[in-house]
Amino acid sequence: YKQWVSLTNHISKDVLDILQPDCGILYSVTQFESEASTTQSRRASALEEEMMDSDMAPKSKSHKLPKLKNVAGTKVKYTRIPKKKYPDGSNPAEISKYNLDSSYTLELLLTERFGKDVNKLLGEIQFAFVCFLVGLNYDSFEQWKKLVHLLCTSSDAVTQYPEAYLSLIAMLHFQIREIPSDFFVDIVTCNNFLTATLHELFQNLLGENIDSKLRKKGLSFQKHLTDKFKWDFMSEPDDYAPVVVDS
Repeated sequence: YKQWVSLTNHISKDVLDILQPDCGILYSVTQFESEASTTQSRRASALEEEMMDSDMAPKSKSHKLPKLKNVAGTKVKYTRIPKKKYPDGSNPAEISKYNLDSSYTLELLLTERFGKDVNKLLGEIQFAFVCFLVGLNYDSFEQWKKLVHLLCTSSDAVTQYPEAYLSLIAMLHFQIREIPSDFFVDIVTCNNFLTATLHELFQNLLGENIDSKLRKKGLSFQKHLTDKFKWDFMSEPDDYAPVVVDS
């Protein structure tokens, strides 16, 4: 019970209402169905295929694949991360800053999606993780990575939301313990996601005006990961492989 609470304590009814599929069922893979067609449309498609076949090599006949679409109401309604990285009218220095600091994008997401309630974002991170862990839903795993990366690379937000970042660190501590070993290898080695992302977080916790309790908890979490997995967060991570401490 305690283990489950540690993985779901931010998932409120509001978060569930926002995210869960309209059908109320979580599928492990995306559900597709063939697009509706009529006799007339099928004849037109067949004629078009004949015309295309004469001009295309056998290996390039992708037009023969069935036309599929998502089954309505079956997708988890995950938050889309805004593509806008900086405010309108930003000068070159500000543009450079916000290309490194995701705080503006984070604030935009919180305002547009959650009424500036950062706890609901934490709830979505937990929801995505549990859907991956229990439901084996890989789209949820990808959403979890995106949202964790967004928070860890938002340096200004660390001073603005210290309680949320305390919760994030505790959340990641429990989640990392539960990640299946095969996926754990993936998130460490694939683009060095976990070590690179947490490196950004720990660097942000060294900045000015950081809450002392948050800094202390961050340093403790960093030491725990280094002791357990031999990750070196003091060096800039390599682009392709996890950074380890020489033994």
